[in-house]
Amino acid sequence: MKANYGLRLRTGWKRHLGTITELSMASAVNDTSEYSKLPQADQLYFMYQNINTPDAYASMITDYPYFQAEEPVFMGGWEITYHDCEIVESFEEGSFIYTASEEGCQIVRARFTITNIGSKQNTFLPMVYTIAEDPLVQLTDSSHENYYEVADGLILKSNLVSETLNPGVSMDGELFFQLPDEVAQGTEQVYIVISLEDEEIFCPLLEAEEAEE
Repeated sequence: MKANYGLRLRTGWKRHLGTITELSMASAVNDTSEYSKLPQADQLYFMYQNINTPDAYASMITDYPYFQAEEPVFMGGWEITYHDCEIVESFEEGSFIYTASEEGCQIVRARFTITNIGSKQNTFLPMVYTIAEDPLVQLTDSSHENYYEVADGLILKSNLVSETLNPGVSMDGELFFQLPDEVAQGTEQVYIVISLEDEEIFCPLLEAEEAEE
């Protein structure tokens, strides 16, 4: 199912540029990191110390696997490292201004480093998606029920969508998303979710302090 959630390019007028394609969840996590568990007493103490930032200990009290920014995730022949992001109403790139294609939305510019750790050339987030081979990168709200797809079709050098890399090659870049204002400006945490088939792993989009601002 396709939704017209692409970003628009403004050069004196606005024009639609790209779409977000909502795909059925597909792919497969072939190397999910295991995260150490604190002893119960240490868990309680850590939760007490961070009582005002529940996202810091969310992974201790839910069944969802979590990772942190700067922590690499290995999926589908890729090493994917999320760094940070900015949430803006629009942004300039060269002589162009990009805005959300729908009213009431903001743009998320998320920085990643990707590395092809497979044995052959591979395309990251390809337009033609292969189940159980290609990982998905999305955003989701705190309920983990509403998902926001990456914006494709953006003609930007930094855009990692459909980038083809040879084995061992890394690339720094960005993924672009749209979030409704009430989600982008809300007090609840938003998450990066990287998935392969029925496996998902989550990372807070913002640090707890940033999310509260």
